[in-house]
Amino acid sequence: MKKPLLIKLFSWLLMLTVGFGLGLGGVLAQEEAVAEAIETEMVEVMTEDSVEAEENGLVVAEAEKAVDYYLPYPGILPDHPFYWLKMIRDRVQLWLTNQPLAKAEKLLMYADKRLGAGWALIEGNKKELGVTTLTKGEKYLERVRAEAGKLGEGGDETRFKERLEKATKKHGQVLELLLEKTDGGQKEMIKQMLRLNEQVRETSEVEGGEIKGINEIDSETEELLEN
Repeated sequence: MKKPLLIKLFSWLLMLTVGFGLGLGGVLAQEEAVAEAIETEMVEVMTEDSVEAEENGLVVAEAEKAVDYYLPYPGILPDHPFYWLKMIRDRVQLWLTNQPLAKAEKLLMYADKRLGAGWALIEGNKKELGVTTLTKGEKYLERVRAEAGKLGEGGDETRFKERLEKATKKHGQVLELLLEKTDGGQKEMIKQMLRLNEQVRETSEVEGGEIKGINEIDSETEELLEN
């Protein structure tokens, strides 16, 4: 092969690589902006609710205040053509993680990222895919609680369980917010996820290194999360 042809092929390959990188970078920047916008909206909504309640002379319950827990950047969303690569990566990383606390932390990250991804999709008017992504996030959250029940009583383990309780409240607040942005069957699915979240929060307790009450969910919600 002649050198001019090799140079042309190399140039085209370089252009495609740079173009793909710029395109993907643009998508990620756009999705990061969406993630920041929805987190800001969450804080604003919770702040407005608290201020309104205080102005009316009401005592604001702790559960109604915005939880001091921030969701991680979700990364590329399920509607992205390369999302399947992310799914493979996540499963491989989880399979390679054997230490109980590290596994629970990774599962919680997956749950939080899917919550944020579902939120972003619903905001982007892709409600069906968004709700499906939310259900996957709640399935991961249930797996986290199961793993947390196996942890000991060390300092790191206790801190993680406290963080998990905050994460559970945060998931509930986000679902409450998204309930108003959906309708029909999608709204019903979010209601079921909210019932699960409320039951977990009401019945769970950290005792002797185990989190109790994670199995006390109605069969309808359990069936939803199995799909």
